[in-house]
Amino acid sequence: MKKSAIVLSAFCLSMAMLADNYKILQMNSPSVKIGNQLCKKGDVFSDEEEIFWNNDKQAFKAQNIETKEIRLFVGQDFKSKSSKSIKDYYLKTSHLSTRGSIISLSDLAEALPDTLYLCDTISIESPVSMNSNFYYYLKYDADGMKNEIPIEYENSHFFIEKGILGNLFKDDKISTSLYFRMRKENFLVKDSMTIVIIPWEL
Repeated sequence: MKKSAIVLSAFCLSMAMLADNYKILQMNSPSVKIGNQLCKKGDVFSDEEEIFWNNDKQAFKAQNIETKEIRLFVGQDFKSKSSKSIKDYYLKTSHLSTRGSIISLSDLAEALPDTLYLCDTISIESPVSMNSNFYYYLKYDADGMKNEIPIEYENSHFFIEKGILGNLFKDDKISTSLYFRMRKENFLVKDSMTIVIIPWEL
């Protein structure tokens, strides 16, 4: 029994130490230094390698080679969480622990970060069905008035789109609240959520 426990512990430790590789799909700067190399679109790097951001608005999209998941990584986000690598970032944001556990609007509220970084469109899976009577919307203040933006949806996902928000706001930082409308009732999903617009060209 003791020997089995030692073997199991060693196996778990080795699994935790395995590195994932990422391929850069898109970036808003000519290159970014990761580890010892100057990476460009199409390059592959390890999630354990340190990323040296040039500024807060520098960003790139990368795909996990193993899981095929695509994520946006932003300098400002890494800086706010004191993260040097993708593995370090995920450990500090508990990214992996929320996967498959969002089954209610309350779960969604906990999983959504306080700050969303938006370079094009963010697709978010909804734990509840949506239609013309049941849908999400953003609420914000502008010029002393409260405004609402209905959020587009398709099947089980809703979409926060840069094109829509970029046309409504002059600033690159938007303070909003996320609601879910259920016919005539409104459920506050996420209060004081900040959306930061990231340019695709610096």
